[in-house]
Amino acid sequence: MKNQVRNVLLYCSLLLIGAGCIKKSKKETQVHFHLYNPVTQEKFEGVHVKIYRMKSYKLPADSKAELEWEGYTDVDGKASYVFNAADKGKYEYIPAVDKSFTKGMELILQPSPYSAIFKDQNNTLEYCVVRKIQWIHHFKNVNCYDNNDKARWRYSDITLGNDVNWSYWFPFDVIPEFSNGYFEGCTDHLTATRVDNQRTFLSQLEVTKNDSTYIIEDTLRITGEKGIDTLQLYY
Repeated sequence: MKNQVRNVLLYCSLLLIGAGCIKKSKKETQVHFHLYNPVTQEKFEGVHVKIYRMKSYKLPADSKAELEWEGYTDVDGKASYVFNAADKGKYEYIPAVDKSFTKGMELILQPSPYSAIFKDQNNTLEYCVVRKIQWIHHFKNVNCYDNNDKARWRYSDITLGNDVNWSYWFPFDVIPEFSNGYFEGCTDHLTATRVDNQRTFLSQLEVTKNDSTYIIEDTLRITGEKGIDTLQLYY
């Protein structure tokens, strides 16, 4: 009888020990944090970053997250952690970043925390921050041929990538001054000052001079680092 009790207790103990163990995957999970300004390429050093482990079958608000790792970004705004993740579907890994480094700026890109880290894969987590600035457009015909010259402009915001999605042509024909939808003649036009985020533009000017039409394409950045920035659209 005593042996049976002893065996039962031993069996229960083994079950409890086994329940507390988490089987790890044999494959590596890599997590790379990268905190930077995509316009100026400013890097954010010394930012506290963490990775938590939590049970995925519970709602996030009810889950008890356990700290898996913590560290700080280096001079390149990067921090990395490589580990063997729990080899069970019920566990997920959640990134966390101390957002105090974004004070006075706008966070324009960050991963969704509950779908950011994929186990057994290489994960790059980008946090992109830009500053608010003041800027104006300056359209100027610097080599005017005659009053028949005309030009119009469009852009694609490529701050976060190279996918091109062109805006409408500017000026808009609903503006009385530009009812034909073009800057005409020997234009020298400044727009009103606007407040916006730092940006990177792919710019296109469609120019007609001396009965010849051509495109001027360029990549332009507005950073506001020298006060009110001017987007120089010269042709």
